[in-house]
Amino acid sequence: MTGSGTVLNSINPEPGNSIVVFGTGAVGLSGMLAAKIAGCYPIIAVDIHDSRLKLAKELGATHIINSKSEDPVEKIKEITGKGAHYSFETTGVPEVTLAALHCLRVKGICATVAVGKRDLTFNVFNDVVANSLTLRGVIEGDAVPQLIIPKLVTFFKNGQFPIEKLVKFYELEDVDRAFADSSNGSVIKPILIIDKSYQV
Repeated sequence: MTGSGTVLNSINPEPGNSIVVFGTGAVGLSGMLAAKIAGCYPIIAVDIHDSRLKLAKELGATHIINSKSEDPVEKIKEITGKGAHYSFETTGVPEVTLAALHCLRVKGICATVAVGKRDLTFNVFNDVVANSLTLRGVIEGDAVPQLIIPKLVTFFKNGQFPIEKLVKFYELEDVDRAFADSSNGSVIKPILIIDKSYQV
């Protein structure tokens, strides 16, 4: 709900608008799937884990950037020409939030849902005003659950929102492995099974 709602409700892009998703975890990938549904192009995914970027490509990213090996701002401007229309920041890392601002074109919008451990310091004029940018904080995708969840179910049934590719189930005794797999990027959304009758 948070990722898809941020894109469909808060950003609400027009078909053909460019978007960059920073962080390809469950929230970022959900937003990326929503961007694909909205008809965005290009859809650029940025992360530090190649495995997650590979999945992002499979799910609809037109371009992928590993920010450990490439400067994401430089690469995004190379791909888009003038910078992206929108960016969606999901990491809470100050340097990533700044990159999500710097990669935008004039009058671009950066939406962030992240809560970081460190303060973000930026220059209001240079980082925002000079290019007439918007930095928008979003809570729960600006979504009403009773409205968005039925939409997501419909998208899922139509094959547009394959959440089964984002999750992996673990037995309760494997909780340490679930945390490790999430940390190293080999799984997007680990789910612990408490009661096996509820497993999908």
